[in-house]
Amino acid sequence: MNIRSGYQHGFAAGEENLNLALASELLRHDPVFHRIPLSEVPGIVNGAIRHGAETAGRTLRRFGAREPIRIANLMDVRIIFDITSSQSRPLNVLSRYSENPPTIVIYESALRNCREKVATWEIRSRVLLSELTNICVSHELYHHLERASMNFIDLTYRVPVLNLGFIRIEKSVRTLSEISAHSFARTLLNLPILPCCLDPRIFAAAG
Repeated sequence: MNIRSGYQHGFAAGEENLNLALASELLRHDPVFHRIPLSEVPGIVNGAIRHGAETAGRTLRRFGAREPIRIANLMDVRIIFDITSSQSRPLNVLSRYSENPPTIVIYESALRNCREKVATWEIRSRVLLSELTNICVSHELYHHLERASMNFIDLTYRVPVLNLGFIRIEKSVRTLSEISAHSFARTLLNLPILPCCLDPRIFAAAG
């Protein structure tokens, strides 16, 4: 991954704002991004990052552990390691969460391809290599906690998509939930950077 790509939209600059830049780059791929005033992007992104970190902090205090697989077991969340390949599933989709019953699926073939690509990235990004499985489990654990608590960060910011005066339709910014999940994983695993670059929407462009 070329870290400079995270700065191209001017939301952040400098090493101290790297995580803001990475999360902002992810937000740029949201379907309603073009309706968000650019001046508001840093605030809503930082809010999502903070929410994910705070959720991880509460989880750490509750379970006294950083190992996401152990936490999942304690929460009765199944983890399935899928070793099959599917033509219908994009190779860069690493994992998913299903609510009933609570289940995390890790796609091993996609992880293998991901590892091969991450191994070619810059040193700063290669620190994610040894934690890829744990990052995926942590990310999906956040979505489990989000559904269990009904505390959806993406509902805190809405953008209007239709305003006729007597009819007003708004949509939530779904990517904020993904940013929080990445922040949750970063805090839980004590990673130096947000693993946003692993998101399918920007993974293919990283390099």
